[in-house]
Amino acid sequence: MQVLEWGRIRFADYTHRCLQCNQHAPKYRWLGGRGQWRVHQPQDKLGRPLTTRGFYLSGLYNPWIGWDILGIEYARAHKAIEAGDAEPMKVFRNTRLGQLWEDISERVKVDLYHERREVYS
Repeated sequence: MQVLEWGRIRFADYTHRCLQCNQHAPKYRWLGGRGQWRVHQPQDKLGRPLTTRGFYLSGLYNPWIGWDILGIEYARAHKAIEAGDAEPMKVFRNTRLGQLWEDISERVKVDLYHERREVYS
């Protein structure tokens, strides 16, 4: 059983590549089988078992939205990113792919403040 991933979609015909045989298959073939919930992070960073579970579900599994529609939405979001507007891509990743958006432009560089510190005696 494989997890559907956005990076394995071929946009020419909107098929998904199998990791085992490298063949592409359409959405209805992928969704025809039985699915299962899988644990992606059973432990925290210290190796302790997690007691709380969180779930996400990618829009690739949505039977009412075709991969062609997702491809169109992605293309619009990608054009917006090129024009300097990251908001459509953020919405696409969060709502359609079920992935977290990490805005690297808002990260604080610790070294910048470390270099500007003053020593008081």
